[in-house]
Amino acid sequence: ASLSVLFAHSPFPAIGDDDMGKLLGLVSNGGTFFGTLAAAPLADRFFRRRFKRFLIIIGVLQVALLAAFSASVPDKHGQAALPIGALGSVVVLTVASVLFGLGAPVCFELGAELTFPAHEGVSSSAYSFTMNVGGFVLIAVLSAGGSALTGAVSCALMAVVVGLCLVMLLFVPETYPRLTLDSELFDQGCAAVR
Repeated sequence: ASLSVLFAHSPFPAIGDDDMGKLLGLVSNGGTFFGTLAAAPLADRFFRRRFKRFLIIIGVLQVALLAAFSASVPDKHGQAALPIGALGSVVVLTVASVLFGLGAPVCFELGAELTFPAHEGVSSSAYSFTMNVGGFVLIAVLSAGGSALTGAVSCALMAVVVGLCLVMLLFVPETYPRLTLDSELFDQGCAAVR
């Protein structure tokens, strides 16, 4: 949702502001939805017990894509630093949104590991709370910034936010006590069935 808020302020000359906001909202939410569906199979198959590495990889890619999207937003004269056109910009946004969707469930899982032995609802609540507070802060910043935070600048703000999250992620310890316990219980259950 925060991507939609940021990108709804980024008009392209060929499409009206309202239509562009709707299109970018649809693209970002649709990409996030499909990314969320793919998160569990990808993280479990290729990054089991390496969620932090997975989040860093997709975060770095997201920063690069969001910076590219920001550079593709035309200024008031119709010029863009990265002239990839409206379709190219939408493709870049779609991939960045899929990456965002990939990261959300993995953040939940890593949070559950960090808060172990507390109930998983604790990490889910913390994650949901920070996402909502972050959304409100971005809305407030964009509203307070006025015309200084429109177009490419508002898009670049999202790349900066993801970059700051990556820096904070570097300090997160990576241990998997819940996953280890779940694996042991699964093995015991399978042995009991045999």
